[in-house]
Amino acid sequence: MRVWITLGELLAAGASLIFLREKNHTPSQPALVDDERPRRRPRSWFWTVAFPIVMVLIVIAIPMLLLAGRKTVLQSTDGKVLTEVTDPNLPNWQALTEPTPTLLLVQTGDDGTPVGLTVMSLTGDGAGGLVFVPMSTVLDLPDIGKLPLNVVAEKAGIDGLQKAVEGILGAGMTEVRVVSPQQWADLVAPVGTITVANPDDVFVADAKGQKKVLFPKGQLNLEPKDVAAYLATTSPGESDLNRLERQKVFWEAYLRKVSASTDPSVVPGEKETGLGRFVRALADDRVEMFPLPVQPVAIPGSTSELYLPVKDQVSSIVARLIPFPIGSPPGARPRVRLLDGTGKLEHGLAAAPLVVEGGGQIDQIGNGPTLDQAVTQLVYYDDAQRPAAEALQKALGLGEVVKGTSAGSAVDVTITIGKDYLAQPARVLTPVSTVPRGSATTTIVGAGG
Repeated sequence: MRVWITLGELLAAGASLIFLREKNHTPSQPALVDDERPRRRPRSWFWTVAFPIVMVLIVIAIPMLLLAGRKTVLQSTDGKVLTEVTDPNLPNWQALTEPTPTLLLVQTGDDGTPVGLTVMSLTGDGAGGLVFVPMSTVLDLPDIGKLPLNVVAEKAGIDGLQKAVEGILGAGMTEVRVVSPQQWADLVAPVGTITVANPDDVFVADAKGQKKVLFPKGQLNLEPKDVAAYLATTSPGESDLNRLERQKVFWEAYLRKVSASTDPSVVPGEKETGLGRFVRALADDRVEMFPLPVQPVAIPGSTSELYLPVKDQVSSIVARLIPFPIGSPPGARPRVRLLDGTGKLEHGLAAAPLVVEGGGQIDQIGNGPTLDQAVTQLVYYDDAQRPAAEALQKALGLGEVVKGTSAGSAVDVTITIGKDYLAQPARVLTPVSTVPRGSATTTIVGAGG
């Protein structure tokens, strides 16, 4: 038997009472002079009794409804509503995850044309990451073909460029910021000159074809006004991947200067969102930096240097730097409830990178119904999600895939990790090697240190 009523029912009851009160109310008569005015009638029962009761019921119902909704999300597994568990060490404890904060930084030239892309993430626990994406990366679109990101930007603008980058990564961006050359100068101005170990001569050709070096190789003192040009310029005939290497050495030096500064305004502008939030956090974090893993590709009719993403390595980077991605477009990743059936896997978090590399979007974590589960189990609820469950099984390297009976589940796949996961040799993410100069990543421990 149902023991609570919905907020809508309460509001409807209140509205009905008001309607009945108004319906039975006698229309006002013409105004009377003082000596003809009758004595004031007592307040009706509605205003003195019914209306306060309705309002009290509504106020009481709101937290009840919120609790019921929370239980529906957190406690619905295999069609059973579980008793709420607050102790994270006990079976059936579960919690929602928060999407990893991500930002797509789009650098533009003086004419507003996008010339550089950097994906930033804050992974939590004092860590974050940067991924440098070549503008000549090719996006393979169904029914359209292969389009470089610079062409996507030209045809579809910043919104289209964002969707293209999200499609390459298989992860949505929570924020986007566009930075012009002047804005770069303003952003860096508080730290002043930045000294970088420039790996190459960066030059342009003049009208006579003579080489003019803009930024010589070696130790380089970079003024704020020159930052945008340093990050954007590619020498004639030079691989765009070399430019990504220069972007990496700039960010290393810039974050160290921000971390070492005692000026509270060392990063101008916003603090809780946007570049202000990300730069401040990354300056004090352990930061991993990756050029997007790509391979050269030839496209008929094009003489440009173009690159195709190496999908398995891109998935590995996303698993490292975006531990709780959101699928883009929505539904691109199966929603996963990841549970620890052993009590030794941090509510499933120990297996989370493999799940993300396998294409999953982890919406919930927690403990299974038992902490003595022998075999890892992957339960899907819709036949359309069986391939996704099998891909996740392959990523984990074990487990049985079974069809569940839950109707309207809040997730697509429930994974309960068993003791067999602990017994197997530790699995690692796909190595990332297809990057410029063989340098897969840079780690900065306490960026200012």
